[in-house]
Amino acid sequence: MAVVERDSDYYDSSYLADYYESLWTDHAALEDIAVYWAFFKERVLLSQSRVDSKFFLLDVGTGTGRVLHSLIDKAVNDADMSLDAMQFVGMDKSPFMLEQAQRAKQLPQEVRASWFVGTATALEDIASLADPHGKANLLIFAFSGINHLHQPGEIDQFFLSARRVLLPGGLALVSVCAPLLDIEGGDSVPNPYGQVKEVKSKRLEGILYREWETGQKIEGHLFTNSLKTDVVQVSQDGSERVIERNIHNIPLTLLTRDGLRRSAAAAKLEIIEERCIRDEVIFALRAVG
Repeated sequence: MAVVERDSDYYDSSYLADYYESLWTDHAALEDIAVYWAFFKERVLLSQSRVDSKFFLLDVGTGTGRVLHSLIDKAVNDADMSLDAMQFVGMDKSPFMLEQAQRAKQLPQEVRASWFVGTATALEDIASLADPHGKANLLIFAFSGINHLHQPGEIDQFFLSARRVLLPGGLALVSVCAPLLDIEGGDSVPNPYGQVKEVKSKRLEGILYREWETGQKIEGHLFTNSLKTDVVQVSQDGSERVIERNIHNIPLTLLTRDGLRRSAAAAKLEIIEERCIRDEVIFALRAVG
C-alpha cells in the first residue's frame, strides 16, 4: 500500500510536535540554555533588589517549552531566586507544540506559567492575555526562530512588537542561525539542521521518526530547505510501517548583522552584546527609552 504524503509546515501535527520534543529537548548539540540562564538570573536578581520585584519572562516560539522548562528547573533549585513574583509565558503558533509543552513536565505549584497560541509579530496580544498591566523584563526568541520570519516586513514587525511588550531597559535575547548569517554570495549553504535524523519517540511506544533532506535553494534573501519526515511504526518483530510521510519546504531568511541592527534601531532596540555558540549567534538587545 502506497504511503500517503502530506504537505506540512513542519509542526502542524501531534506526531511532528512529538518528533520535535523527542529530538531536541535533551539534544547534546544545543548549548543555549547556559547563555539564557546567565542573562535570566542576572535580570531576576536585579529585579528582586527593587521595591517592585515582579518579573515577567516571555518565551517567543516556545515550541514544546524546552527553554522555559529548563529555566524554571534551574530557578526552582537556585536558593538566590524567589519564584513568588515571577511569571513565565510561552507562545507558539502551533497548538500541537503547546500541547506538548503543557504536558512535558509537572511544574511546581508555586510556578506561574501560561501558554498561548500566537505569532511573533503580534506579541502585545499575548502579553495582554497574560498580564493586562504588565510588560516583560526579558524576552527570548530561541533556536533561530527569527530566521523563520520570511514574509516581507515580518522581522521589522517582530522588533516593533518586541519593543512594545518590553519594559524600558528590558532585554530581548534573539537567536540567529549562524550558517545563515552574513552569507557572502554562493548558491548553497551547509544544512543548518544536519543530515538524516532518526529518533525514537520518548512518549509513544513503537514510534520512530526518520527525516532526510531532499534539496535546498537560495533565492534572494531566502534559503529554502526541503525535507521529508516519516512517522514509522515499529512492530515487536522489528518490522516497520510508515504511517505518515510529511513533505516540508521550509523558507528561512538570510540575515546580516547590519540589517538586524537597522531593524532593531528602528524599533528602539539596541544590540548590546552577541554570544556565539554552536550554529547560533544570540543577540542581546536592550529596550531604549
